[in-house]
Amino acid sequence: MKKRLALGILLCWMALGLAHAEEGAGLSPGFQVFWTKFQAGVAKEDKEAVSELMSFPFYLGEAVQRPQFLPRYRNLFTPKVKACFSKAKPTKDDIFYIVYCDPDTFRFGMVNGEWRLMEVANND
Repeated sequence: MKKRLALGILLCWMALGLAHAEEGAGLSPGFQVFWTKFQAGVAKEDKEAVSELMSFPFYLGEAVQRPQFLPRYRNLFTPKVKACFSKAKPTKDDIFYIVYCDPDTFRFGMVNGEWRLMEVANND
């Protein structure tokens, strides 16, 4: 009886450990590097650095290029989004990574072999 109980506890402990390891291992190494840079840029409100990590043209009610985006940076990266990004954990969605900051979904993908913010969808 004690052996079964010990085996059951051990199996549960191993399953929890595997689940936790998979959760942390969800980001590809390349995306992890990109995400660290992107998060830092948003945290510092460095619109130049953030815009370098975006794909243009970018849709903000209309298609804009980088020069038109820079003055509108704070329209997208509000204090609420900045706070969300500081804690956000991207999730894998097929070939993309997604970050949800209510009510917006930020979608990241590969563009010419590099990770970029590709689009933001409003979920209202």
